[in-house]
Parts: sequence; structure tokens; C-alpha cells
Amino acid sequence: MPSTIMPSASSAQAIIIEVTYPLSIVANVFLVGWVFRVKRVQKTVSYLQVCLALSDILRAIGPCVGTDISPNACNVMAIVDQFAYTSSTSWNLMISVYCYVTIFRNQTVADRLWLWYHMYAHILSILTTTCMFIGQAILKRGPVLGKGLTACWITANYPELRVYLFYVPIWIHFGIMALGIETAIAAPDSDGSLEPLSTSLNISEKTVISTDAVKAVTAKSFLDEATRKLLVRASLIAIGFLFSFGPASVARIMTMYGASAPNWLQAWSTFGMASSSLWNVLVFFTGWYWTEMASCMSRTYIAEGSGAKK
Repeated sequence: MPSTIMPSASSAQAIIIEVTYPLSIVANVFLVGWVFRVKRVQKTVSYLQVCLALSDILRAIGPCVGTDISPNACNVMAIVDQFAYTSSTSWNLMISVYCYVTIFRNQTVADRLWLWYHMYAHILSILTTTCMFIGQAILKRGPVLGKGLTACWITANYPELRVYLFYVPIWIHFGIMALGIETAIAAPDSDGSLEPLSTSLNISEKTVISTDAVKAVTAKSFLDEATRKLLVRASLIAIGFLFSFGPASVARIMTMYGASAPNWLQAWSTFGMASSSLWNVLVFFTGWYWTEMASCMSRTYIAEGSGAKK
């Protein structure tokens, strides 16, 4: 049966699109509601993930609406989609940067960069969106806005703009993420402050100093644990980038040079792009669950130690 969202799609691709994008909207709305409702997760990094969630919601609306809409509405959706595409990848990078700054400096410094995170994400998104119209004025191949494969976006008249304005920023961002991870692994003994790291990971001071058992844990070992958690968060974001946008990048470049991507690559590209909006939700709740489990295990250990002393 043809897809109502993507009439030209294969049945497998249509199922991926019609299931994954609506699921992404629901999951990201849940993340936003969770952060604003649960006080213990209301940290700077959580608010950065809220910004990413809002961008992912905007990005998922386009494929849900589809291309079977009026030309004016399609043009509006194309602008929103381009802005959301760049905004989403930019917030992924900013979350990673926040983790790196916290590791190499401390959370206080990372928090002070809040305005700069927003400036980067918004200015780059506006810039790439404006470049669509600059490209249209220079290349003069007709309207730059119109029907794409799954949503209204840059038309097929400008295949290079699709690569330059979406995939090039993606891989620049991925390169910075990978460099940050490699640097953090190569230099794990950072000078990050103990207190800011504990705060950023939602670990209370009572967990660190309230009992003799926990007092025995050195600041050095705690710092290493906190660093590992931040590295895992940044690494998951980078892995999500590679899984989601790697196949799509290869397929897009093949199309730009007149080649046809194999069916398996098209299916992976469709699933990767559709599921990319779910990685933020996965990273957020994995981090939250990890912290809650660690706290629960710590309380259990403390209780057992107190009972043994009695």
C-alpha cells in the first residue's frame, strides 16, 4: 500500500517513516515535559537536551506532514525543515562541547557558555537557511524550495545545496565530537572540579560525604567515574551521528553524481534519518537511569554497612 506521507516510497521505507517520526515527536515531547517536571534533572545539560528535543520535534514534523500540501505551505515547511536540520545537529555538538568543557575545566565554566551555545546553534541555522536563497540566486535553476523525498525541503534542482547545507555541517560537527572524545580519552587526568562534576551528574553531596563508607572513596576515583559518565554521554551522541547520518551521506553523494544507491542503503538511510531524533531521548534517559541506579546501589551499600556495624 502506498504511503500517505511518502507516496513514492517502498513499503518498508513507508512503514519506517510513518512509525518512527511520530514516535520521535512523542518521545521528545515526553523528554521536554520530564525535564520541566522533575527538579532533580533540571541541570544545564538537561536544558541543552531540551533545546535539541525541540529542534528534533520540528525536524520530525516535516515528514509527518509530507509533500502533498499547497505550494505556499510546502515552502514554509521547507524553510522550517532546513532550520531544524541545522539546529538539531548544532545542539548535538553543543551538548558534546558542554561535556568536554566540564571534563577539561569544570561545570561552572561550561554553564557560563550558555549564551554562546544558543548563539552558535541559532546563527548557524539562520545562515544555512539563508544560503538556500543565495544558492538559488547564483545558480538560477528554478525554485530552491519544494518537494523533497520525504518532506518539503531543497528541490532536486540543487543537489549540491543538499550536501553543502546539511551534510557538510554534520560531518564538521562529527569531526569535532570525535576529536573531543579522543582528546578526553588520551588525557583522562583533567583538572575538572570535583563539586561541579558531581552537580552536573545529579549526585548529591550526601552521597559523597555522609557516611564512613563513602568517605573512603577518594576524590580521584570519583572524578574518574564522573569523567567516564560524561564521556559516555558524548560518545553516544557521536555514535548516533555516525549511525544516523553516515549511510544517508553516502547515498546523497551517490545521487549528486548520478549514481543510484542500492536498496539496502536507501532503507538504512531512511531508518537512520528517521531514528536520529530518538538518540537524544535515549542518551537522556540512559544517563538518568544510570545515575538513579548508582544512587540506589550507594544507598543500599551504606545501609548494609550501617547494619553490619550494629
